Amino acid sequence: MGCYYCRQEGIDTDEDGVCPHCSLLVCAPPSERADGEFHAEECGCLVDGGGCNTLVCERHLRVHAETKHGHSNPAECFPALWTLVSRSGVGGAAALMVESESPSAVVDGREARRAVNRFLNVALPSDALLRLADSLPSRLVRVDRSRDETFVRFGPEFYGYPTLERAAAVASREMLSAARALVRYPERVAWTRERATRGGISAAAQEWLASLLRRFGNRDLSGLELERSGASAPEIAAATALTRSPEAAAAVERALTRNPEVFHLEPAALAEWVAAPHAQRSGAWAEEATV
Repeated sequence: MGCYYCRQEGIDTDEDGVCPHCSLLVCAPPSERADGEFHAEECGCLVDGGGCNTLVCERHLRVHAETKHGHSNPAECFPALWTLVSRSGVGGAAALMVESESPSAVVDGREARRAVNRFLNVALPSDALLRLADSLPSRLVRVDRSRDETFVRFGPEFYGYPTLERAAAVASREMLSAARALVRYPERVAWTRERATRGGISAAAQEWLASLLRRFGNRDLSGLELERSGASAPEIAAATALTRSPEAAAAVERALTRNPEVFHLEPAALAEWVAAPHAQRSGAWAEEATV
């Protein structure tokens, strides 16, 4: 039947296994897709002297990391997929911010929103995300529930500029976590390399993003050196993101400058924090203010 997530995008791929948390058929790296995307990864944690190796889909990375291994950072278990999803979140948010600032910019807004929406559903704790969906006006968000999954789908009006800045900041923070974790999994670095671009979200500015995250996060990347020629360096592969435009890079840098608190928030607080600009404008979720 093929990977469930790929089928939702209208792409036909072979499945590589079943996620034990939801029983869905999923694809795993190395990807057979032209864009290099995949939707599940084997857990790399060591358990009782051996590997966990459980194949987990993207929607249950956090659940598995927290409940099975006590990790608050899913990148500790799934560095490649966490890199891929966070990268698409940064790139999608950056593209939408550029589009907002320059209406003439060539941006596939639908694809960019898909990338950000996917990131939010993967990276944010599901219970906090559902509480947020229940509190937001219905025109901003809906919850799709089926036999197979629950997915929080944000409408176009949700993606106001302040919200995009916060989404970009969260995705950048998660890329920093993925970069640190990927250092310990050199064999998985190749899985994170983009093979093709989608909707203006392409590989670029690796060194810039890695150094920017290091500066804003006030942390280092385990002392690893960044070098332009080091295409196989884990931290550079992890930092691959954004569009090729300097405008996108500048938009993400502004997002981090304006939201430095993102590096100190607990995961449970992220959903409400990302959507806070809507509450600030309306004074209450139920007022249905125009974003």
